[in-house]
Amino acid sequence: MDEPDSQSGDRQTFRKANSGQILLFIKYLDIIVDTQQSEILMQQVGEAVVATTETVEQLAEHLDILAKQVQQQGYQILAIGETVQTLAENQDLAMERLTQQMAELIEKLQQIASVLEQQNHGGDRRA
Repeated sequence: MDEPDSQSGDRQTFRKANSGQILLFIKYLDIIVDTQQSEILMQQVGEAVVATTETVEQLAEHLDILAKQVQQQGYQILAIGETVQTLAENQDLAMERLTQQMAELIEKLQQIASVLEQQNHGGDRRA
């Protein structure tokens, strides 16, 4: 009867050994799956970083273009300001000349009116 007990013991030892190996194999498979998932995750992160970098580069290019446009518009605004200032100065000069010419014209008209008045008063005396 020792034999059946020893066979039973051998079976238990074999089962324990196999279950230990099976557990190790399962852990090994878990590690492989985790590694594959990590690789997939790292690849996705890498792709996201590349896409983000490309987007940032495109945004930087757009910002450069906008900055140049804003600078050009700034120059145009300065040029318009200078033009308006020149027009205002020219208008001031024209107004000064016009005012001077009007004053001269008024003075001449007053002289003519004075001469005409003197002639009218002188003509009334003759009659």
